[in-house]
Amino acid sequence: MIDPFDDELLQIKDVARVFPGRAGRPIAISTVWRWIHHGRRGHRLVTIVAGGKRYTSHRAVREFVRATTAAVATATERLPAESAPSRSDPSLEDELDRAGF
Repeated sequence: MIDPFDDELLQIKDVARVFPGRAGRPIAISTVWRWIHHGRRGHRLVTIVAGGKRYTSHRAVREFVRATTAAVATATERLPAESAPSRSDPSLEDELDRAGF
């Protein structure tokens, strides 16, 4: 939760400028809007609306980055390791014979 009295508020355009995108340019503002409305890897960027404008905070951005980074790390840990083909696999042996090995 963002506390507008204790947290330093950031406009959405300022969040986009923090992250480097392609060719050294900032990421698109539409990317930040997707993080707010649709989320990334099951996490959304927390915002508040004050005076008709949407704001987030440095703390909310840090929490979002940490959560999405942790989600990526967890997902890669769960990926099954590619199993090596068994030497006793007859279709593999036939394929290797046809290839001349």
